[in-house]
Amino acid sequence: MWYFNGINQHNLGNVREGIESFKRVLELPGRSLISIKDYNVCIYIAHSYITIGEYDLAENYVNSVDTTKDSLRLFEYRKESLLEQIEYGRLPSRSK
Repeated sequence: MWYFNGINQHNLGNVREGIESFKRVLELPGRSLISIKDYNVCIYIAHSYITIGEYDLAENYVNSVDTTKDSLRLFEYRKESLLEQIEYGRLPSRSK
């Protein structure tokens, strides 16, 4: 439930509410950062933080999953792409 609420909030532009919903998913008992769904939650959180200019927090979530595990190796490109977005956002010309 929290996962889909996070997606809906994110898509509606309620970025901070979406982040809080996604964080609730990661706090559920018995969860660990090894499943593809957990990885997607971290990607959504990172993307949301990029949207609001919180690049350090975004980087923490991007780096929170080890994509060298066989089940997550296919998602390495997403991680690399988000890290590039974070670096671009940090450029002095992009400062507000």
